[in-house]
Amino acid sequence: MRLDKWALQRLEDYLTPFNELFWDRRHIAVFQRAIRGVIAAEAPLISKIGGAVPHQCKNNFHAAKPFYRLLDKTPQGVEKFSAADILDTLYRKTYDTFKDCEEPILVAMDLTSLEKPYTEKSEGICLVEKNDKSGQVNGYMLITGLALGGVGMTSNNGKKGLAYFKVFSHQLELMSQNAERRLCITQIKASFKGKRLRFVSDRGFDDKKAFREFIGEERDEFIVRAYQNRLIKVNGEERKLLEYVRGLEYCLSFDTELKIKRRRRKVKIDLSIGSFECEGMKLWVVRTVVRGFKEEWILITNVPVTDLDTALEIWRNYARRWGIEDFYKFAKNNLNLEAFQVEELEKIRKVLSWVAVAGAFLYDLGVDINDPHVKLLLRLGGFAGRKRDKPGKGAIERGLSRLFIAMMVNKNLKNNSS
Repeated sequence: MRLDKWALQRLEDYLTPFNELFWDRRHIAVFQRAIRGVIAAEAPLISKIGGAVPHQCKNNFHAAKPFYRLLDKTPQGVEKFSAADILDTLYRKTYDTFKDCEEPILVAMDLTSLEKPYTEKSEGICLVEKNDKSGQVNGYMLITGLALGGVGMTSNNGKKGLAYFKVFSHQLELMSQNAERRLCITQIKASFKGKRLRFVSDRGFDDKKAFREFIGEERDEFIVRAYQNRLIKVNGEERKLLEYVRGLEYCLSFDTELKIKRRRRKVKIDLSIGSFECEGMKLWVVRTVVRGFKEEWILITNVPVTDLDTALEIWRNYARRWGIEDFYKFAKNNLNLEAFQVEELEKIRKVLSWVAVAGAFLYDLGVDINDPHVKLLLRLGGFAGRKRDKPGKGAIERGLSRLFIAMMVNKNLKNNSS
């Protein structure tokens, strides 16, 4: 099958479950064109989306009107679609991806800022911490959950799925960040009802309330990188966490490859394990140090770390958490996640739900790297295939964007010539 027909068919098949969310066939067509436009334009800018898909309008302004109308309510005040419904459909697709997984499913959590430094009048715009921790800036908060597959050391088959994706405002909504976190965890548990989960997150979730929320009635598991130097009990004696952990003897050393200081390096990791009590919870700790560097990971978990194999699994589970940061960087750099220019918070959520769908589709495409059509997209996206190069989602997105733009130009030329 020709590459252009294959790409359109794959996109149409992927978007089929979303059709039932719309009560008008015209809205279905505009939604599908919107996802195609986000990929082609590499941005959630309505004017660029309109100009990146085939149209018969005189200019991009008129081509963008159907997408603006899709975001608006009807004259009767009815929403034409809901961002929550779009995302719920994505979550169901994620569940279907991992429904046959018998071991606990690893779910990475992340809380990031959507920085809008030059925006002042958008609904709910508020001060958020810069992602590089250098100060504050206008923007919104984004909380994300990404399902990464089973927790076993050999279970990462490349499949990922969005488990939660919500933009929120500290200023507009009467919910604290902790309440948003609790809502996120509750919804992920509901989406994967009947499945065992193992949450893995960075230091922003190092909070005893978060620990209890992760465990819940389902007795799920968690791995959190330590941030607070809290009081703990070791054999009935109160001690500071960092003092105790840094005094543990190394019990395992292993070689791996990590990205440190912007370069991938072969390094040696020293690992130590311990256990303690905190707020009535029995917890374990895995500390790893990169030999020759100042990199240190102190990982708190409720998974019983009773042997070295389990300790190594905990470390590898945390290493896989970086997949959610890759997803955010991909959405930010390749799809320009922060470039939206609508002002109402609900419209922002709708537009970013398009980005979430486009990103999930591209991740789905990237699972089968050996597919000849995917290889062609990689070549179109600039993948050179050098020895140390790894085919990534960015190259697939660039290739698909160039393909869609070429198809749009060809279609418009045919329309103009006729």
